[in-house]
Amino acid sequence: MTAPSLRVLIIDDEVQIRRLLRVTLEAAGFEVREAENGALGLAEAAGWRPDGVVLDLGLPDLDGKDVAGSEGQTVMEVAEENGIDIPGLCHLDGIHDRGACRLCMVEIAGSPKLAAACMTKIVEGMEVTAHSETLLEYRRMATEMMFMERNHVCAVCVANNHCELQDTAEELGLTHFELPRINPKVDIDASHRLFAIDHNRCILC
Repeated sequence: MTAPSLRVLIIDDEVQIRRLLRVTLEAAGFEVREAENGALGLAEAAGWRPDGVVLDLGLPDLDGKDVAGSEGQTVMEVAEENGIDIPGLCHLDGIHDRGACRLCMVEIAGSPKLAAACMTKIVEGMEVTAHSETLLEYRRMATEMMFMERNHVCAVCVANNHCELQDTAEELGLTHFELPRINPKVDIDASHRLFAIDHNRCILC
């Protein structure tokens, strides 16, 4: 006597994904039915009583690309793992992220506000835009403000042509400044016996 096939209900709004799963499951001997959303799935399940349900995986979407990550990971970490570049000057190994430089701001579908990628945890089904004209203009402005709020005179700086701030400005196409310089009076702090900090070059990361 042949055992009855196990029943599996597929719930996913993508027709191609449902078809692919159906072919795979039927080839493995399962009896399969489909539904395109949760409401239809509940109605189907009530009369058919499946043994199992395959739900829409709801992977996060980053710049139109389905990506996967672990619970607790940030948008920035998932982007790095999936080869998607998001600029950031304060996202450093060994230092806790705090979203200070504001260069990693991204757009999240359904939210009217920009969010710092280094501080925002991923959730299922999240749709994130990391590159757009709006974000480009925002990042140019944030970079310009970094140059203006301290005394960044590149021509006399020891890091000239070896500087992440310079590199970021070039990558963003920032060719000139429109904001007035603040020119704060700040000092070099050499009070520690092992290192010093030049507050003129600080970007407050």
